[in-house]
Amino acid sequence: MRENRLSGLTWRVLETESQENRASARPYLCQEPPVKYAFIQRHDKKYRIEMMCRVLRASRSGYNEWRRGGVTQRQVRQRQLLAEIKRIHEESRGSYGSPRILRELRKDGIVVNHKAVEEMMKKHGIHAKRKKKFETREQARLSIFDYIEMFYNKRRLHSHLNYVSPEEFEKSMETA
Repeated sequence: MRENRLSGLTWRVLETESQENRASARPYLCQEPPVKYAFIQRHDKKYRIEMMCRVLRASRSGYNEWRRGGVTQRQVRQRQLLAEIKRIHEESRGSYGSPRILRELRKDGIVVNHKAVEEMMKKHGIHAKRKKKFETREQARLSIFDYIEMFYNKRRLHSHLNYVSPEEFEKSMETA
């Protein structure tokens, strides 16, 4: 019975919002927390905050933090992860895609899911360089030089070497 009342409240709130904005109300249930928090704030005079947080599956403490203008722990972690992804991408001269960046992150002791890395890279437009077609021999010559420099870079993770750098591979062969 309680679930039905909760569901009825959900649709009453969402239908009110859709009539005010002339847009579909359902997307609020699938939005990021800041969008849900803004929705809750717009309706906090009509409905209890606790109830709307439960209906929208939003954290009450997250909502309070958002109202104070603070940064959540999740946002801090995402910013740190983005900074690391950008650093690794720049160090690789833009040649690393998500699989190698993920390996570097894990090698540095950062525990992260491959989907999180992929989504963050996509969201921020970070991607590996693609092969180019050259108009002159000079462009091709410079590109080959850059490729050789990168390929023989001792820090680069090689998939052929099970994603370890040539330097680490040589050390492991010496100790074996």
